[in-house]
Amino acid sequence: MRVDDLELLARELKGVTPLAPSDKIASEAEHTGPSEAQLARRAAALAELKRDANTLSLREPERVAPHEALAFMRPGIQLGVWRKLRLGQYEPQVRLDLHRMTVEEARRELWDFVQNSRRLGLRCVMVLHGRGELAARPAWLKSYVNQWLRDLPEVLAFHSASRRDGGEGALYVLLKKSEPQKQLNREQHGTR
Repeated sequence: MRVDDLELLARELKGVTPLAPSDKIASEAEHTGPSEAQLARRAAALAELKRDANTLSLREPERVAPHEALAFMRPGIQLGVWRKLRLGQYEPQVRLDLHRMTVEEARRELWDFVQNSRRLGLRCVMVLHGRGELAARPAWLKSYVNQWLRDLPEVLAFHSASRRDGGEGALYVLLKKSEPQKQLNREQHGTR
């Protein structure tokens, strides 16, 4: 420091007295734990982590019959793609079997399955839900799966499987392309 700076500092500190030992702030080592504000922030962060990102509803679905074929297609799907999906000409890359699961278990599994499949870049997957024809509430799980897949924006289309793949007890599901897949297509086909 220069002499002018020292004189200025001395003038500014004139009349300031040091703290008594009892007035000192506790050091880190003396601190007994997190403050109330820190505990509140920690609790809020944990609550956010526990928040269920699963948007699938448990409201009672529109009922479908055990042997009813299910079909759903979002606007914009090419008819050739729809035809191939419907006829089982796309080989499912992975399968999810929901047999013997409760509705809540199936909800959680289906959500995770679709999210993970999309993250992995899978396009065609299969969901085995069963017909539920002998259940106390026939086709109950099938009805929920029908509703849930329609509610997921990642699902472009689905159709009941061919007989060799489970018929009305299974679905072929077409998922949206992931961002890396879209970018690869743009590069291959020279589009933006």
